[in-house]
Amino acid sequence: MPEPLRILLVNHSRDISGAENSMLAFLRSADRSRFGFSVACPAPGRLADAMAALDVPVLPIDFGRPRRRLSRDLLSRGLHVLRASDRLLHWVGLFRPDLVDANTTIAALHARLALRGKRLPLVWHVRDLTPTGLVGKLIRRRADAVVAVSQAVADTLTPLDRDAGKLHVIHNGIDADRFVPATNEDELRRRLNLPAHAKLVAVVGQLTPWKRHDVLLKAWAELHRRIPDATLLVVGAALWPEDLRWERHLKRQTDRLSLGGSVRFLGRRDDVASIIAASLTLVVPSKAEPFGRVA
Repeated sequence: MPEPLRILLVNHSRDISGAENSMLAFLRSADRSRFGFSVACPAPGRLADAMAALDVPVLPIDFGRPRRRLSRDLLSRGLHVLRASDRLLHWVGLFRPDLVDANTTIAALHARLALRGKRLPLVWHVRDLTPTGLVGKLIRRRADAVVAVSQAVADTLTPLDRDAGKLHVIHNGIDADRFVPATNEDELRRRLNLPAHAKLVAVVGQLTPWKRHDVLLKAWAELHRRIPDATLLVVGAALWPEDLRWERHLKRQTDRLSLGGSVRFLGRRDDVASIIAASLTLVVPSKAEPFGRVA
């Protein structure tokens, strides 16, 4: 029987959001007799804990404080990228993978630097609608394959990215079993201290400006006047340091609109399937979605 293909997954965040959920779903369904996995990511953290639960070895790397936008301190950030890339190169030497799979663009940049001069295949997953610019061009030159999670994401890449024969659109897999409610509606209402008669509306996603919770809250003020027994369940939290201020803004907006108990900020939840099942309506107010799993 042939040896399993050794795949090194690289992820820059210690937390779990859409990209990490996709990677975890893939690992849950992967044939371990054919593939052997290890993941390079920050540890400790929620992602490292999830990997341990799946019996996937974690190779710890400090990728620095995660940010969506480029840091103003370019020199400091650049030095940190080089240090993290050298650490990744160290793990490549020990794990000796057959393929490196970068789960995000930031991870792909580090992998591109770590693998300079090596022939090891590199796969770059593009999961955002934000144009990748110069960073994308640098990664593309080294990547053997570029995987976009939707056609909308693929369309953000440059013509060179699209025409190089490397680009593949592979949609995120959905594990339908994870959307089966674990508890019934009555139990959920008791757990969340919700009135039995309340009409529930849910929005699920991290609290960040492009998800447009602020637009939803403005609309909710009008809807609540018409349907006083409606309750909006906001499931999710700020995952990035720059989004903590946005989360506070949304809560102040809720107070300013006098929405009171009609809006419940629930934070991160493990019972999302039960919340969706109990809700009359699921709202997706995002400006745009690369590949919206919830809807």
